[in-house]
Order: sequence, then structure tokens, then C-alpha cells
Amino acid sequence: MTQRGSKQDPKPELGQQTADLEAESKLLSQVGFLASGGSRVPKTAKALRLLGTKSRNGRDAFAQMVQNEARSPDVFCWVPVFMSLGILGYFSMAREPSGLALVLLLTVLMVTTWCLRRTDYALRIALAATLLIAGVTLAKWQTERTATPLLSAAGTFQLSGRVADIVPGEQRSRLVLRDATDLSSDPIALAGVQLSAFNQHITDLQIGDQVWARARLEPLSGPLIPNGYDFRRIGYFNGLSARGFLLGEAIPELNFNADHRKSAADWLTGFRKSISERLKDALPGEAGALASALLVGMRSGISDTTEQALRHSGLAHILAISGLHMALVTALLFGTIRLAASFARTVSARYQVKKWAAAAALLGALGYLALSGAGISAQRAFLMAAVFLVAIMFNRAALTMRNVALEAIFILVFQPSAVLTPGFQMSFMAVIALVAVYRRDGVFSRIQDRAGGMGMVKSMATGTAGLALTSIVAGFATAPFAVHHFYQFAVYGLAGNLAAMPLVGFLVMPSGILALLLLPFGLEWMPLGLMELGLDGVRTVAQHVSSWEGAVSIPGQQPALRAILLGLALICLCLLRTKLRFVAAVMLAFSAFAVNAGTHQSPVLLVSQDGKMMAEVTPDGLEFRGTSRNSFVAGIWMRALGDGRDVEMVLKQDHNGQACDRTGCLFEIETHAEERLQVATINRVEAMFEACMGNASLIISSLYTTPPCPLQPTTQKVIIDKSFLAARGSVVLSAVNRASATNYPIQDSVSKGLYELGLKIETSLPVRKRHWN
Repeated sequence: MTQRGSKQDPKPELGQQTADLEAESKLLSQVGFLASGGSRVPKTAKALRLLGTKSRNGRDAFAQMVQNEARSPDVFCWVPVFMSLGILGYFSMAREPSGLALVLLLTVLMVTTWCLRRTDYALRIALAATLLIAGVTLAKWQTERTATPLLSAAGTFQLSGRVADIVPGEQRSRLVLRDATDLSSDPIALAGVQLSAFNQHITDLQIGDQVWARARLEPLSGPLIPNGYDFRRIGYFNGLSARGFLLGEAIPELNFNADHRKSAADWLTGFRKSISERLKDALPGEAGALASALLVGMRSGISDTTEQALRHSGLAHILAISGLHMALVTALLFGTIRLAASFARTVSARYQVKKWAAAAALLGALGYLALSGAGISAQRAFLMAAVFLVAIMFNRAALTMRNVALEAIFILVFQPSAVLTPGFQMSFMAVIALVAVYRRDGVFSRIQDRAGGMGMVKSMATGTAGLALTSIVAGFATAPFAVHHFYQFAVYGLAGNLAAMPLVGFLVMPSGILALLLLPFGLEWMPLGLMELGLDGVRTVAQHVSSWEGAVSIPGQQPALRAILLGLALICLCLLRTKLRFVAAVMLAFSAFAVNAGTHQSPVLLVSQDGKMMAEVTPDGLEFRGTSRNSFVAGIWMRALGDGRDVEMVLKQDHNGQACDRTGCLFEIETHAEERLQVATINRVEAMFEACMGNASLIISSLYTTPPCPLQPTTQKVIIDKSFLAARGSVVLSAVNRASATNYPIQDSVSKGLYELGLKIETSLPVRKRHWN
């Protein structure tokens, strides 16, 4: 019996293949003889024999490619991919799974995988299933250990809490209280609350102060549109219980400062805030705000116009401290130390200065992570830089997919919910694509090999090509997730990055790092002058590129499954090494664009979760109904439905076709087959009688409890009130053809009534609630 992994004699296999070919040829010749009535047809038999040979060769080639992929050095990188799919599966479940059942299932799969360790394909299937269930279990574990208490109903509260963060604004600032408690007769424990406050009410507050405050609180909002970004879920995992606004002044507790010691997190937040204020004092105006965002991650003070210009020109990524900033910091520290050591020949010849420089750059990257606030993208960037520098210190290859996989696994184990964030998805997809391009056998290496060492001109051309390639690859890799989360992408992002990134890399960030180093000596103004020049150049580029016609494409809301499939297609292109990568990528991309192709609905009306804001979908775009206007909600709705008009201009328009007073409004919407349906909105209870007696078939009430209408023999009434919206979230009503939609599931009386009116309802919150709902 031949041992596994030992060399076998190829001669018996060759003899067996020859015998098989002879037997097949004889059989085919007999088939051809019988089919022709006894006369031989040698050409037909030869064609069949050739076809069988090609088919067998194709199967052998496919099996060989699968074996090559299994032996690939990147096979380990599929571990975080399957874990991420398991985590996404947990958050997409209709109900909360049992923790005990998950642990038992994971244990069984781990034992099965161990028992199958000497097999080939069965081992890989069992390992993939184990990683999927491990992802589900990790997400369940984080959900249970987070256990953030969520406010269930709005109200006025007397709060006691610790000031964890203050984000200043022009007139109002954002205040975050941690460990908040309601001081009413029935105290309610709140993990954290986010408050909006007038600046004059919080002038003397410092990070870490324990305060008393009176505030109006409301529950965190769910998705503003079905299948949209869930602010309530993100708040749950960030430890936020509610949001609201401060009523009056926040007062420090008596005798508090005498025996209170700030925590390390409070001290660090205060330190970052003081650096931000120093930067803004040295660079008045928007340049200081941009410098604060780039160096310490505090983005207050940046105007909406500048942020929009950066987004529309593809430069918004420079505001989020991520791989670019961490790479520039570590490269600057590493290169400076090595350059300084090169002038001391004795030191550079006797000691391994490269390892010293890597250790110093690692400490600098850790300090920059602390200054940046340690967001998800900054954590990923630091882990990548740390693995890179540690690899240099131990003489190992630094730029590998294995390093990216290790840092992804680290984040997934401790913060599984990070998979849901745009920062995690976009940063890791960009890094995976860039590592695939810049590794030794990647595209850029081939460009360098062709360029050779033929002078400065070709070196500059190669560097420019590398910059352009980086922008193209990063933009291509992040586009599906940018469209999914933000419903838009910058068409001319390549041009914006090619023009602005040299300024960021060679002027803005080096000057900023030097300013941080000179800050203790009061000399930060010297490099900040150069940084201001670079920032002015970046803003000029952003404004110019964003002003081009068609600078932003708004394709509207896309299915989450489409983004996942496109991401898997890109991962296959980057991780697989044989021709299977092209086959897998094409199949996944085709499946992505086929998702929901035949189930598209025609939305006609959108309703916010508080029942006060509505928008009718017309051929010309959204027309907002009712009297309530919220530019943030309106912007998300318009982008989700592919409406690229200016939000403020649309909100200011006078919309005809509706009659409003202080108690409510009346308007009509178009349902299936151009049928018109009258809608009444109610803001006060006295309007209920008129709405019930009128011709309105749909009544949308901002009252929490709305009394039912008396039975009407002619007009059916469907009421959507605030209690329904509080339980089910924001609503999208779509036109439905009742003749063809016979299998539409009726979930409740409201859905049934709307279906009778020719409307299908889609809500942003599920019927069965999860921990964050």
C-alpha cells in the first residue's frame, strides 16, 4: 500500500490509460459499425474518440487546477472570508439563533474536521462549514456581551453621566455622556447618550467630568429606508442607548472634582482635543479643520461644501485616517531614521539599522493610532503596518496576503460587527486588491521589469503609473460597497486622486507629522504653513473636479447580496492563481447583476419612522408631502432612489396637488394602472373626524395611538399610525398588480388593507425583533 505523499511509479498509470484508450476505441468502433447497419464509419468513430479524449483532458485539467489552488500559499486567506460570510449570515437572520445550539454545532464541526484531517476534499468542505459557523458564533457572542440597553420611548429625563466626548460646532455641539443614569423615581440605566447642545450651555465642560443634565431623549433611529444603513444597530454595538438634545445647562456634580481621576480613555480624548485646538489656532479657518481631521481624526469645522467637493471628486477617503495615513507616517519615520543612519557609516556598517528603524516606526504608528481615535479603518491600518514592520524585524516577507488575512482574523474575533461597517469593507477590499497588484508576481512588478533601470525618465514614468494604478485598483475594489452604502460614486475619482494625492503624500502629511513632533516646543507653526499650502491645493483640486458635468453618478439603492457577490468576485481574482479565478469571477459577477432582476418594485410613497415626513415618487423624482422637512432624511431618500437633484432646492419647492393646514394634509398618489389614491396626514387628533368622513383611503398619523374610523360602506380606510411605525420602522409603499400577485404574504391587517388598495408595504424593521431592534 502506497503511503500518502510518497512518489508513485508513473508507468502503471500510463499503461492503464493506454488500455482504457484502446478499450474505448474498440467500443466506439463497434458503435459506429452497428449504427451504419454493418458498414464501418471510421470518421465518425474517430470524431467520437477525439471528443471523449478532449472531455477527459478537460476534466483532468480542471482537477489539476483545483489541486494547484489547494496547494496555493493564499489558501489560508480564505479563513477570514468564510468567517465574514458567517457573520453576515448571522446579522441577516430573521430571528435570534440559540447560543447553546451554535456552540454544540461548532463543536461537532470541529470534531468532524479533525476526524477528516487525512482526507482532501471532505476536509476542506468541513473546514469551510466550521469557519462559517464560527463567524455566526462570534457575532452571537459579541451581541450577548455588548447588551446595550436601548431606550424604548421618547421622554424628558434627568440625567447623570460622564462626559466622554465633545464635538464642537458653530452654534451647537455634540456631547456624548457615558454611564448615564436617569434620576427619576424609576431610574433607567443607559449605557451612553448622544446629545445636541448649544455652545453656551457647555462652555466649562471638560472630558471626564461627571455632570447633571436635563435632556429630551428619543430612541435611536432604525434604517431610514428599508434595507438601508441601520443606525440603531451600529449604536447598539457602539454603546449608545439614545439620542436627543440638552434642555438648559449641563452642571458638574458637587464635590466631584475633588476625588475623581480621569480614565485613560478620557485623558486621551482630552489630549486629542487639545491638539486639535492648537492646530486650529495655528491655522484659522477650514485649513485648521482639515489638518485636525488628518492628524487627530477630529473632523468638526469642515464645511458641508468642502465635504461634498471631496466626496464628488473621490477624495473623501483622506478625511478618514486609514491605510494611506498610517503608511505615510510609518514610511516617513522609517525612511528618516535610515537616511540619518546612512551618514554615520560606522553605525550603519556595524548594526542593523533597518530593524531599529522598523521598531521606531512601529512605536510611531502606535502613537498615531492613539491620536487618531482608533477607528476601525485606523485599527486595520495599524495592524497592517505592525505586521509589515515586524516582518522586517524578523527578515520575513512583508507584503503578503497572509498578513492581510491575519489582521482581518484579529478584528473579526474581537469585533465581528465591524464587518457591517463601510470602513471595514472598503479598506480591506482596497488592501486585498493592492497587495495582489504589487506583490512579486503582480502587475506592477511586471511593469517595473519591463521598464528596467534605464534612467530617471522611466523611473518617474513608472512612479506615475504606480500612482495611477493604485487609484484605479482602489476605486474599482471599493466601488460596489460605496454604491451600496452611499448610493453614489465619483466618476472622475481617478483624475482627482492623480492631481491631489502627490500633494497629500509629499507635502501635507510630512508637514503634519513634523508639526506634531514640534508641538511640545511651540514651533508647529513652521511646518503648518507648508501644510496649509498643500491643503489649499487639495481643496482647489476637489472643487475643480467636482464641478465637472456628470462628476457624480447616483445609481440608487442596490441589493446587499449584489455587493457581496461582487466582493467575492474580486476576492477570487486576487486569491486564486490559476485560470479558475477568471471563471469564478465571471460567474459571481453575472450572478450579482442577475440578483433581483425580475422582482423590482415600483415605489410610490415613502414614510419616515415618526410619521411626519413623506415623499411621493414621481417620474421627475421625489416630491415631498406633508409639512415636515429633514434634509438628512431627504438626502438619503433621494440618493437611494437615484434622484441626483440638490436636496435643499427640492425641499424649498412649492409642491402643487396637496392642501395643508396645521392639523394635516391631503394629497393623491398614483398606484397601479394610473389609479389615483387619496392620502390624508394627521398631526392633531381633531383632524381625525374629517379624515374618516372624507374620501381618503390611506390615513398616515403622527399620533402614537390613533382611534379607528367608524365603518364606512363606500370607502375603505387603512390607518398607519406612529405605533405601527415605531414597531416596523420607515415604510416604502409600492404599486402592485393584484391580478398577478396572488402569492403575496399578508402579515397583518395594515398589509392586507394596503394590498386591497393596490399597494405593497415594505418596512425597515423586522416583525421578529433582534437585540438591537
